[in-house]
Amino acid sequence: MSILRDDRLIALHDLVAACRSSASHAALAAELIADDPRAPDLQALADQRSADADFFAERMIAEDDIPGGPPEERSLLDAALARARAAFEDDGWKTLLDDCREQEQVVCRQAEAARSAPLRDDEKIAAEALASRAREALAHIWPD
Repeated sequence: MSILRDDRLIALHDLVAACRSSASHAALAAELIADDPRAPDLQALADQRSADADFFAERMIAEDDIPGGPPEERSLLDAALARARAAFEDDGWKTLLDDCREQEQVVCRQAEAARSAPLRDDEKIAAEALASRAREALAHIWPD
């Protein structure tokens, strides 16, 4: 394994990190707003982003690279901060959902950026599908 990542591995890493972060935020939101009609959509989004992250991570592992994502400590801190913001702000649930939307926008941007990365054909197809699904999720869950 090389210490330096090539452009392909950097793009894969960015996709893994964005998908894991979106999955974490969406799962937290689904848990905290279980009575909201968007909760099942958020949980489905979390499940899909976890699967997306796994797909791209497997490609990194095949190259003897270790997929990254938000460090465990950062994920826990992000979850705690999201809970705190939701609890203390007047529009707490809106803030939580806005955080989820921002994470999904990052997924979309990373997937669109992957078009210019030197990915393999199947990885490019998967990244394009990811961008399309992210746009659909943004339009469906956050129609405003």
